[in-house]
Amino acid sequence: MDIGAIIERVYLLTIGSSVFVGLMGFALYRHSWRWRHLAVRNGALDTDRPDREHWTNLVLDGGHIGWNSYGGVTFIGVNARGVTLRLLPPFSIFHRPLFFRFDQVVIAPTRWLFQDAYEIQLPDSSGIRIVINGAAVRWIEQNGGPAVRSGHAGAQAA
Repeated sequence: MDIGAIIERVYLLTIGSSVFVGLMGFALYRHSWRWRHLAVRNGALDTDRPDREHWTNLVLDGGHIGWNSYGGVTFIGVNARGVTLRLLPPFSIFHRPLFFRFDQVVIAPTRWLFQDAYEIQLPDSSGIRIVINGAAVRWIEQNGGPAVRSGHAGAQAA
């Protein structure tokens, strides 16, 4: 094999790898748009680290235009001030941790794909629903979080 053939193979491998990595990065970025939208107002700071964490499933429902399922890659955490959501690496690329203060959050029963579930309702979520399972809600309540209530976060009494 001469030097020209080696250079050609290296060149084609580099181009092919770059296209693959670029397409995968674009797909991850597009998949994270609901999470990034929530992170604009609810991004976690370093002071919002949870005292305890629990592995759970999570769905971000965008209404009539689909949803993102984060099954088995989500950690939900609690501290004295609120609830934290974060994803395991490498799924956390483009997904910075979220933090919701307890006074902002209403956890209410809902239905998701023919089963009982719970929704973390926020006053400023712009139509994005955060759906979690009952085991995660019980864990939040046992670790100091708010009890399950009916209603919407924007309609809470002061």
